[in-house]
Amino acid sequence: MRGENLTSSASGKLRLDFHTAIGPVFIRNKAYLETKVGEIVDWAKTNNAALYMGEFGVGYPCFQNDKGGLQFVKDMVDINKANNIHFTYDVYHEDNFGLYLGLADFLKKPS
Repeated sequence: MRGENLTSSASGKLRLDFHTAIGPVFIRNKAYLETKVGEIVDWAKTNNAALYMGEFGVGYPCFQNDKGGLQFVKDMVDINKANNIHFTYDVYHEDNFGLYLGLADFLKKPS
């Protein structure tokens, strides 16, 4: 710990907190996604309900500099297919979601 412009009598305190969780603690990876989607799949099986995942995706910056956007999309597609969940990837023609860059301005121009 470092301070600037402190008097010789100044003091500081350090604090360390511990938290608990009800159940396992996951990192954000495919195992986490499988667990969370699995909870919904289990509910659907119990209630004889069909599932449709409407619109999942990540913002364009998640695809830059190995931030994991492509891995997230691949994991979600794999998990949905493995569980027979139909899905929609969002958003198809929007700059934010990285598939069509610059198209939003093009579409606004009159022909």
